[in-house]
Amino acid sequence: MTPLLDKKYLLNISKKGGNGFYDSSNGINGIGTLATDFIEVISSLTTRNYLQGMTMISWSHVLPSRGLMRTEKAWCPECLQVALDNEEPIYEQLVWTLKIVSICTIHRIKLSTHCPYCSKKMSVLSRNGKPGSCSTCERWLGEKGWTPRIDDNSEDIKKTILILQMMIPNSNTMYRREQISESLKFYVEQLFGGNIKKAAEYFKVANATFRDWYKGRTIPPLNSLVSICLRLDISVVNFFNKVPVLELNNILDAVSSPTKTDVRQKYDHVYIKSYINKYIQQESITSPKSLRSIATSIGCDRRLLYIKYPTESKKIVDIYAKYLKREKTKREENVDIEMKVAIEKLVNSDTYPSRRKVETLLGGRYLIRERKVALKWKSIK
Repeated sequence: MTPLLDKKYLLNISKKGGNGFYDSSNGINGIGTLATDFIEVISSLTTRNYLQGMTMISWSHVLPSRGLMRTEKAWCPECLQVALDNEEPIYEQLVWTLKIVSICTIHRIKLSTHCPYCSKKMSVLSRNGKPGSCSTCERWLGEKGWTPRIDDNSEDIKKTILILQMMIPNSNTMYRREQISESLKFYVEQLFGGNIKKAAEYFKVANATFRDWYKGRTIPPLNSLVSICLRLDISVVNFFNKVPVLELNNILDAVSSPTKTDVRQKYDHVYIKSYINKYIQQESITSPKSLRSIATSIGCDRRLLYIKYPTESKKIVDIYAKYLKREKTKREENVDIEMKVAIEKLVNSDTYPSRRKVETLLGGRYLIRERKVALKWKSIK
């Protein structure tokens, strides 16, 4: 497959070895170019033309890739065991690869993420892996009846059901980014009389964030999209198709009833000003805090500090920015020394200094996928 994919980094891995590809293989089932490339190559090798439905590619224009796919494997041990007992094909379900999904809706149990025997996590793909078995100790991962059941009415169950409905093949339909904004405008008009603020409150989303989705400037992550559909009591597909909400009265009652957000919280501004000035005026701040962290300690919102105390907020931000810069410089200086030692140790033991082996010796403090660290790794090895 590597020659057909025509990717230089894959050719290098095939020659030198290492697990570089496997460690970042979660995108194969996702919405990016890696998924597209593998669909094309595997389709040409197998003459199968329905592989698109085995990935999230149909949703590539309406879902942000960040935080969409798991970086490590998850599975339902009971699904695996049932398949084995019934002599059915053992495979890992697409829904298990989504970061938002943590529950099996068939068996009402939490997905497993660690091998029950060696306690190791696994990459989505691994060199020695096979479906249903641990890639480290090679033990079978299926089992029955040991995990507590989750209530049918839990929000996680309902969200997962909505996601499963999304994955039903639908004539290779490709949704457009603009449809999110169009659908939000449709429901905001139908249910809230065009009032964006009321809609944001009902969907439990920050007003500014919801407004950006509404105007099409940004798109909601999968978790937020599913939460909106859950609040509307419609499927994700119906949301994109702008199907009118049937239980209109329930939503209108929820919107019109008073909520905690209707009551303005009162703050002790004497205390707040004293707190932030005391922080700023310290002679030496050993552990600088971000403005968000200080707001959390006070018990208020960061925006309140920006609005009421702009000068003090700027000083806090500057102090924290300088601290981060110092830490970054210190980290870059340390990586030179520690990486040389790690590579020398591997070379002296006749071991190729692959990315995985160097990162292991560094204790995970530095990731070679970081640009500066990668350049240093290449220059030394």
